[in-house]
Amino acid sequence: MQVYITEKPSVAKALADYFNKNGANFKKTPSSYLDSSQHGVITWAVGHLLYLNTPEQYNPELKSWNIATLPIVPTNFVFKKTVYANKKDRFKSIQQLIKDATTIIHVGDPDREGQYLVDELIEEANCTVKRMLLNALDDASIQSALETLQDNTAFKGLSKAAQLRSEIDWLLGMNLTRYFTLKARDGGYTTIMKVGRVKAPTLNLVAERYADYKNHVVTKYQVIRPLIVYEHGELELQPKPDTHFDLGMQADLKAKELTQQQVIIDTYEKKVISTPITELYSLDTLQIDCNKKLSISPKETLAIAQALYEKKLTSYPRSDCKYLPTSQFNAANGIIDSINQTKLLEIEIPHIIDTPLPYNDSKISAHHAIVPTGIIDAIDTLTDKEKAVYTLIIKKYASMFLPPYEYLEVSVDFHNQQNETFKATQKALVNYGYKRLYDPDMTDIKSPMLLDQNTIFIGEIGNTYTISQVNVVCRETKPPKLFTEGTLIKAMSSISTDNKELQTIIKEAKGIGTPATRATIIDELLAENLITHLEKSLIPTPSGLALLSVLPDRLKKADFTAQMEKRLTEIIAEPEKSRKLLEDTLTFIKIIMQDTSISMNNQDVLCPKCNTGYLHLKQFKKESKTYQYYRCNNDSCSMIFPAIKGNAHIVQCPSCHKGFMVSRMNKKTGDIFYACSNYSDTGCKKIMSEKEFLKY
Repeated sequence: MQVYITEKPSVAKALADYFNKNGANFKKTPSSYLDSSQHGVITWAVGHLLYLNTPEQYNPELKSWNIATLPIVPTNFVFKKTVYANKKDRFKSIQQLIKDATTIIHVGDPDREGQYLVDELIEEANCTVKRMLLNALDDASIQSALETLQDNTAFKGLSKAAQLRSEIDWLLGMNLTRYFTLKARDGGYTTIMKVGRVKAPTLNLVAERYADYKNHVVTKYQVIRPLIVYEHGELELQPKPDTHFDLGMQADLKAKELTQQQVIIDTYEKKVISTPITELYSLDTLQIDCNKKLSISPKETLAIAQALYEKKLTSYPRSDCKYLPTSQFNAANGIIDSINQTKLLEIEIPHIIDTPLPYNDSKISAHHAIVPTGIIDAIDTLTDKEKAVYTLIIKKYASMFLPPYEYLEVSVDFHNQQNETFKATQKALVNYGYKRLYDPDMTDIKSPMLLDQNTIFIGEIGNTYTISQVNVVCRETKPPKLFTEGTLIKAMSSISTDNKELQTIIKEAKGIGTPATRATIIDELLAENLITHLEKSLIPTPSGLALLSVLPDRLKKADFTAQMEKRLTEIIAEPEKSRKLLEDTLTFIKIIMQDTSISMNNQDVLCPKCNTGYLHLKQFKKESKTYQYYRCNNDSCSMIFPAIKGNAHIVQCPSCHKGFMVSRMNKKTGDIFYACSNYSDTGCKKIMSEKEFLKY
């Protein structure tokens, strides 16, 4: 029996539809598409069905976190795997089909992760395995992939590289998270200090941007803007270089000096700038736009895109590609007809003959851009947010069929008698083009785009003009913008390093994380209280800054990922080097743990008694019940304060105004009450009931 194993249900369906159009008779069953007459079956995974075991699955004693047990390493680097609880039926079904297979066709996504995802399911297969590299689901792409099947053993190195990537991330995450969390607890933190190859540099991006923002000193300055008069108005000149004058008389003196001087044209250029749509949506660019235009988080955007995909309205969402295969152009006009039927766009999209720029076979990766399918049956079932995201996707797709946005640009260079140089630029609208999709009434056109083409400056080299006046303009420096979730996604995908060789590698890897995981990374950093929201922006928390203060630079930057990617590329060609990479990762972990200078001290809450130490949350168990309190870390003070819902509850004695109310227990009744801490020093006998204490 010939068994096709795809990475996702949509690919399995596309194959079944293709085969049925070409004489087969595949019928849907709960677990596959079956054609008994041809002894063929198509089944599918739903992402990874297996996960790497947790430490406690190797040894139950490792459930408790203890520095003495670190580093945790599976014996001989043999990582065990377990089937996800909610995917056991799917795994069992695939394994049964594998047992009966004479030939397996591996149809995982044509990338490193897609190779490994199916390979780990067919490890026990005892038959011929062929590899089908499928980039798109149109008939032409499927036919081409079927005609170029390869032996799956040729991709052994690719699969091994993906396996190693997951094992390296396991070693780093499991060990360093435990290590730094335990170190943080010693310093009074209660946060889980999640450390990972992608999380650390993402947290660092937020922290560095926040530091630049917070440390920015506003500087006011002045610039000068000479004006010359021409037939249709005034042309503003900008000095080259554009000197920033300190506040005072310098700018005014320079303005006075230039007034009535003559300037001569050195160069004059007039051209039409055409800006066609060259790219469509990948997941990260969709997330960026949804966050900016719709205030929808990257995580929610992914969930909505997945819902649109499952309703067959759009293509697969977890894509890092912004292009389409040329073979899909034949379907374009049909999709445009469907879009026009939805009435979601304010203008009608015309048919087109020429292939737009986003159709580019050379730039297709494991997936293609996120685009509408042309199936619109489920339009009426969409929520408001789903409809808003879907509209963004169809606008982007439709925009490539409209004329480019075009404007006329005039660029002029001048000099005066002192050989000081100036430049000037004017722009005039030629064709609003695809921008009418986003702004049908052209209300977003702002000056200088309001210039009429007939009033634009016309000049020739050698022409002389007189500076009629010079404006002095006051300005001030602006701090860098804090990251939003959307702009952080963009920063993760374009992260850089100072090392030129590693920069090339990280650029080829398209940053840190993947389109499918970046939103999750941000969400987890928020959930772990390592970053937080400041209105719509993101800033680090004290816990996040404390963690960064002790992390090695190599892990905080993109360098570690770049170095790993470089080594993984070598593994693809030489899988036998895989153990050395794991050993080097373990050595890196051990070196971090041997650093005796690593310590963190929670300074969130200053002790109000000694004003020297800081309050740290402590807890103890008694008769299976956990009790919490805050204790000053200054040993000469050691003041203890009650913890209410995890926070220090500090109440100064309302009677003596010197002591603080601390918890006590009535030995006879077991009831909690609160008494002044100055009882022994001043004899203050103020007490409060728990109800009264909580009012303060």
